[in-house]
Parts: sequence; structure tokens; C-alpha cells
Amino acid sequence: MISAILLALLIGAVPARGATEADSQFTFAVRLMQQGEIKLADEALTEFTRKFSDDRRVADAHYYQALLARQRGDLRAAATHLDQVNNAQYVSPEAVTMLKGQVKLESGNPAAAVAEFEKIDASKLKDVETRATWAYLLGAAYQAADNPTAAAKQFDMASEADSSVRGLALLELGKTRIKLNAPAAAIEALTAAAKSDDLDADAAAEARALSADLAYDLKQYEMAADLYKQIVQQHQASGYFKPALIGLLRALYAAGQDAELIKQYQATRQLLSPDAQGEAIYLVAASHVRMEQYKQGMESLIEYFKRQGKDHEYADEAAYLYAVCFYHTDLTGFERWIAGVEAQIPAMAHAHQIQYLRAQAAAKLDKPEDAIRYLGVVIDDPENPYARRAMLQRAALYEQLGRVDKASDDYALYAQRYGTDPRSADAGRRAIDLAFSAGKFEQVAEQAQAWLMQKDVSAAESAPVRLRLAVSLIKLKRNAGAMAVLDQLLAGEADKAIKSLAHFYRGLLLAANATPPAPGQDDSTRPALEALDQALKGDLPADQRLEGTRIAARLHRMAGRDKQAIDLYEDLRKRQSVDPFDTPTALWVARGLADRGQYESALAWALGMVERKDEKPEALAEAMYLAADSYRQLGKHKEAGEMFRRLIAYSHGFSEQARLGLAQSLAATDQADQALEEYDGLINANTSQVAATALFESALLRRAQADRLEAAGDKSGAEVQRDEARKRLHRVTILYDMPQLGDLPIRSYLALGRLEAAADHRDKARAAFDKVAERQGEAAWNSAGKAEIQLLDGKRGDALFLLRKILKDAADSPAAAYARDRLIQLGETP
Repeated sequence: MISAILLALLIGAVPARGATEADSQFTFAVRLMQQGEIKLADEALTEFTRKFSDDRRVADAHYYQALLARQRGDLRAAATHLDQVNNAQYVSPEAVTMLKGQVKLESGNPAAAVAEFEKIDASKLKDVETRATWAYLLGAAYQAADNPTAAAKQFDMASEADSSVRGLALLELGKTRIKLNAPAAAIEALTAAAKSDDLDADAAAEARALSADLAYDLKQYEMAADLYKQIVQQHQASGYFKPALIGLLRALYAAGQDAELIKQYQATRQLLSPDAQGEAIYLVAASHVRMEQYKQGMESLIEYFKRQGKDHEYADEAAYLYAVCFYHTDLTGFERWIAGVEAQIPAMAHAHQIQYLRAQAAAKLDKPEDAIRYLGVVIDDPENPYARRAMLQRAALYEQLGRVDKASDDYALYAQRYGTDPRSADAGRRAIDLAFSAGKFEQVAEQAQAWLMQKDVSAAESAPVRLRLAVSLIKLKRNAGAMAVLDQLLAGEADKAIKSLAHFYRGLLLAANATPPAPGQDDSTRPALEALDQALKGDLPADQRLEGTRIAARLHRMAGRDKQAIDLYEDLRKRQSVDPFDTPTALWVARGLADRGQYESALAWALGMVERKDEKPEALAEAMYLAADSYRQLGKHKEAGEMFRRLIAYSHGFSEQARLGLAQSLAATDQADQALEEYDGLINANTSQVAATALFESALLRRAQADRLEAAGDKSGAEVQRDEARKRLHRVTILYDMPQLGDLPIRSYLALGRLEAAADHRDKARAAFDKVAERQGEAAWNSAGKAEIQLLDGKRGDALFLLRKILKDAADSPAAAYARDRLIQLGETP
């Protein structure tokens, strides 16, 4: 090709027709060359040099003969002719030098060829074609002289021009860049060469094959596949065709184009070389597996083994894929198969994956113990790439089986062994959670402290672990450390629920050190209550909410804030019943509620204790009394009477109070005779309160009976009852006028005074009313006594004024209740 180029370029002007014999002979020889008559042309040129040795064109003739000698492969003869070229008429010195360089290059002397080509001044080469040819030849010489850098420069120069050597220059440029380890640039040159119109089909196929191989090596698989496909489609007659077929399948597989690979294989399988058939079938099977087409994959693998046997280069890989297909199509069969080849597994290709598949099969077949055993084999092999996921899976299986200790150990080991893995933090946290749930607080403390040392864990992520650590330290009685951890938690970011729990446990620790406040000292219950208040305001779990409320109630009681304490206890009772409370606390709350007139609540507490079977007799007796009295205060006299009788029969204290309560209930249900019978049995009771109350209330009953008898015309009977009432009231005012009985003596004086006034014993009545009017520290009752005196003196208006003043000034007092009743009795509106 280069010879033809040089011939076309360098045959100069010759005479159109010979003017002399020498002209004719020279023209004849040149025309023969132009017509391709090489032998005849050489003979004509030899005859010219022999006959016309003195002709200047002899140098031209030797040049042409050198061309012809090189064309027929006689490089020695070509060199001899070139030695005789001197001062040619038509051939330029550059052409002679270029041909000398080409002959030396082809004679295996690249250094001498470079020396010849470098003699040429490219600026003197007038046309583009000649300059491109020279650059190409110099590049070839540099390449042969093992100077690829210089060669690449010349080939690049040659490829820039639109010449007949452009395609060759690009092809050689690509090859040179391969030597220079510039694969991307090589691909660029080679793909350009393949597209060049002046490159023949074989050279274009070579260019595509080289660039495809390079692209594959660079992992540019889609480009490689496209280039191989071009060879397959455009160069079926080339020697690169069959290699391109298998290259295309490899590239498609590497590019993940499994469906296209299978399509190409089906279209070209008959054209593949025998050596490539096995690999092609393997690639098809692997593509099916990757597409999760396990049945088709297994069919391809069976075909592979039938064709290639077990000694083919892909046999081990194919055996692994067969195991994968078996696993996905028949778990039970896979399990039997792998049990049969168990001893061979370590020597198998992908033994690690097969061991892992075996564990997965056992797990899917609901054989967790077997799965755990097989996963252990994977975990114990430090080289197994599945060891990490196997450890996490085994931990999960242990959890599933309720073997929390083992699960926790696996998670902790994972966090320790794979500390850089993104999942290690979660694994460590899970280990801590499981150890905590198992009550291994020492282990939690150790693991949590190590986990918190990680630098890349945020405050929000660490908060749950800090909470676990704090609670564990509390369980281990390391309260100072727990408090420090809780303070750290609360100082950073955390979920609201976590912070609520932190406040709760902080309150718990502070409450443990709280003491009843002493005069002049800070109230140590306050910090604990503030922490618990923060907890209770947040999203606290039910159990902790109950416990926090219980502790707050206890602290308020400790500090003497009974109202707050009782309110909190009552809130707890409504949410969970009385059962969790100890008896002393429950009795204290029931008494407090009764004292506050909250009889429904007091009844609930009392009944809760009555229903217990293991109460101490004294506590049960008090609970029964509180329940009965609450019934009575609520007007449920039937239930009250039943409970009072039950208490009387129980006979463990409160017998007198029970009989008094029973009398009161009987009186309230108009069973006066039965009530008086009970009262009469109590007028000499050991308890002053009981005796005085029995005397007072029975006196009122007898006064009422007297009124009924008198209305019925039985004056003597009425007088007897009034005398008995008067006697009992006198007994109260004389024997029981003591502060601990409250206003009972006052009410007895008022009742006695009214009884005497009704009998027109004015002096006696006044004396009784004066006892009330002049009593120290009882302003409301004083007014009541004075009002009765005003009525006694006929000053109704003044009396009404005093009674209404009591209602205004002491609205919720017992004196106000008395004033209200008297106004009604006087026909007035309270």
C-alpha cells in the first residue's frame, strides 16, 4: 500500500512521447510501471541504464528499480539501486530518502530507518498526502525502535490529515497508546480508525477487536459489548468474528444485560467455536440465575455438564450455580443433596456461599437449631465473606427461640468484631437491650459504657443506651453514677419519651434521699417532686406513670402536704384499684378522704381493704368501720347497717363505734326503737366520743318521741321521754364538756336550752344558751347561742339576723348547718 502511494506520488513528469531513443525507452519503462507490468518495467529500466548510462535519468531509473525490487521483496536489490541514485532528474531527494528509510525499516534496521526519515525536512514536503505518509513511516520506525512516545506523536500527526494513510495511522496510534498504558486514549484512536473509509475490512475488524478488549479490561462493559456486536454484524469473514461472539456474551454478562445475553446466544449459538460453547452455556445459566429464573438456569447447567463434563474451566462455578438453583427450586432436595456432599464442601468453589445457603435452607424449613449450627460454621471461618450477616442472622434466630443470652452475646460480638460496619452500632444497642431484658445489669453497664465511647454516635442515638445504663446502675446500687448518666442524657438531644423516663429515674434517685422537712431546713422532697412532675407531664409509660405518681404522693405525705398526697393516691386508685397499696397507706388515705367528706372515694378505699383476705384483724376492723360509716354518710343505710353488724360480729375493735353507727343508721331509717336499744347500750361506753354521741343522739330521738306522744294525746308519756332526753343532755354537758369532743357539748347545750324553753323553763333555757353564747373561740356558735336567747326574749328579727350572719360568715361550718336548720324550723328561707 505504501509502495503504491510512493509510486503515485513520486513518478515525475516524463515526456509525452519520446523525442530520442533514450526518451522513448524511459517513457516506455515508466508506462509499464504505471500499468502494473512490474517485470517488463524492470527489464525496460535495466535496458535503459545499460544503453544510456550517461543519461541523467539513470538515477531516476535506479530509484524506480528500487521501488520494484521492494515490491517483490528483494530488499537487498532495492538498497543497491538506491545507492546508485544521485542527482535524479524527476525524483526528489526527499522521495529517495523516504524510500531508503522504508527499505531499512523493512530490513530490520529501525535505527537506521529513523536516521533516514529524520533527514527529511517536513516543510519541504509540498502536499498533505506526502507529509502524512512521511509522518506515518517515521512513526512506524520509532515504533520498531521501541520508542512508543515518539511513535505516538508521529502517528497522531499522520492521522490529522485527510489522507490515504489516516486509517492506518489511527490504528497504529491506538496500538502505540496501548504500549504507553493509555487505554482510554487507545480506544478513542481505534474506534476512529474503524470508522475510517480508507481502512480495509480486516484492519477495521482488528481496530474494533482491540478497542473492545480494552473497553472490557477497563470495565466499560456496555461499550465493549457494542464494539463486539459491530464485529459480529460487520466482519463475519474476519478472523476476529468468532472471538467477538464469545466476547460479546462476556461483555453483556459483565454489564448485567442478562436478557440480551440470552437473546444473542440463541441467535449465534451455532456460530460459536467449539471451545467457546462451554463458556457460552455457563454464561447463559449464570444470567438465568441472576434473573432468578432458577428452573431455566438449572436446565442450562445440566446442558453444560453434559457437553463439558466436570473438568471444564467453569465447572466449579457451574456446580455452585447448580446448588443455587437447587436451593431456590427444591429446598428439601437441596438439603438432602448438601448432606450427601457435606465432606466435599470445603473443597468446593464458593464453599462459603454454599455453607451459607445451607443455613438459609434450614431456616426456611423451620429448623432453627440446624440453621444456628450451620451459621456457626460460617461465622467461625474468618475468611468467609458471609460471616457478618450470618452472625446477625444467628442472633435473630436465638431471639426467635427465646435464648436471649445467646442473642445478646452474638450482637455484642458483632459490634466488637465489626466496629467499622454501619450495622455495628445497631447490633451493640440490641445486645444491650437484650442483656437489660434478661436482667444482666453488670453486663449492660460494661457494654453500654463501651458503646458510648464511639465517636460518631449522636446524642439522640445514644440517649436510649444512656437510659439503659442509668437504670442498670440503679439496679446495681451505683446511684451516683446513675445520676451522672441521667444528667448527661437530659443535657443533650433525646426523644420526649426517653427524656420523660430520665426525669422519672432521676426523681426516683432524689426521692430515695428525701427526708421529712425540719424547721429552718430546705425541703429535700422538692427536687424529687420537680423531676417527677417533669416526667408525669411527658410521654411516660403506664407502669412508670403509676410508680411516679405513687412516689410523688409519698413525698407529699412525708412533707406534711396531706391534701396533695391524698389527691394523688386517689388518682392512682381510680387508675389501678386499691390492691397495690400497703394497708397503713390505704387506711390513711381512706381516713383523710372521709375527714374531707369525700365519702364515695373513702368507701372505695375501705371496701378494697375489706375484700382482702390477708389483712390484720385490727386493720380489717378499721376498714370495715370506714366502709360502713361512708355508706351511712352517703345515705346508704341498708348497706351501712349490714357492714356495722358485720363489724360487731367480727369483734376486733371498733365494736362500740360499730354499734353507734348501727344506731345512727337505724335512726335514719325511722327504726327509733331499735336505734334507742343500741344507743342505750352505749351510754356508758368506754369511749367518751361514743358515749357522748350516744347520749346526745338518743336524747334527740327521745325528744322526737315526746313530740309524737304529745301529738297523740299522751302527755304523761311525752313528759317521761322529755325528762329522759333532758337527763341525757345534762349528762353530756356535765360529763363530756371537753375539747376533744368538738362541738358535741355545744350542740347538747343548744338542744337542752330549746328543750327547757319548750317547757317554759326560761331561766334554765337561758343558762344553757349562755353556755354557748359565752364559749371562748367559737364565734359562729356564740352567734347561735345569742340567736336562741333573742328568740327566748321574743326578738325574732334579731335572732334571724344572727342566724343569717352565721351562714354568711361561716358557710361551711357545723354552726352554719345548725343555723340553716333553725331558719327552716322558723319558717324562713335560709
